[in-house]
Amino acid sequence: MKLGNIWIFNAYDGNPTTTATWFPHSTSDGIPLILPYVGDRAARAANEVVKQAGLPIRLVFRPPPTLKNLLTSTQIYEAKCPEPDCQYCIEDKICQLRGTVYLIKCDGCGERYVGETMRPLRRTLDEHRRALINPSSYPSESFSRHRTS
Repeated sequence: MKLGNIWIFNAYDGNPTTTATWFPHSTSDGIPLILPYVGDRAARAANEVVKQAGLPIRLVFRPPPTLKNLLTSTQIYEAKCPEPDCQYCIEDKICQLRGTVYLIKCDGCGERYVGETMRPLRRTLDEHRRALINPSSYPSESFSRHRTS
């Protein structure tokens, strides 16, 4: 693809008034108005409307989230376990986490059970504990069937 075609494909028309760098409208004491960035044309149009209206607004255009932003988070939103001697937490106090994948190893045979839950991990582990104590109460759970087979 020729360089000129790439420019045209990416909306660079060579006109300095449309391709020059521009900055969003801003007043020194303006209230920040954060808008999603949906493209240059929409951003310029919003900028022009605010400028013509003379509003005390400082426009801020936020880029859309990337796939990485959507799939990862560095913040844990759930509360930490309040119990000092929790039977599930060792040091990280994570029994209140939701959306968890966990592994339980059978002490008797060494078989491993991998589960996942959207509920607090503590509630699910309590349910597994009850299933081991009284398997007939949880006949459809593979975890309780393991002990009886």
